Amino acid sequence: MSKQHYEIIIIVDASLPVEEINGTIDTFKTLLSSLKADIHVEENWETRELAYPIKKKKHGYYYIIETSILPEHITAINTSTLQNTKILRHLIVKLDKYGVAYNQTRRQKIPKPERAATSE
Repeated sequence: MSKQHYEIIIIVDASLPVEEINGTIDTFKTLLSSLKADIHVEENWETRELAYPIKKKKHGYYYIIETSILPEHITAINTSTLQNTKILRHLIVKLDKYGVAYNQTRRQKIPKPERAATSE
């Protein structure tokens, strides 16, 4: 079976220190690497207000990854994000060729924000 394109959105608890938020994102990316996923694009949407409270939190740190991975590994990703208490919510969307093309067009129009800076 061949790799499929997916867009994975994770919302991390924004009340955590920046180091823990970045650590949670790095742990998630390590999981993807261990599953031999090809990470094509990463987008950091930073802290945003949630439309409704999730686990009594009103703000979340959004991080989006566009990746290619074998479909049988999606269950492992889903299980890992559900078990991680620092991740408030996640969404995994399978992209067809039109979704991939749309994302490329959208990225060309929007400047890419930087990752959260650690306070030293």
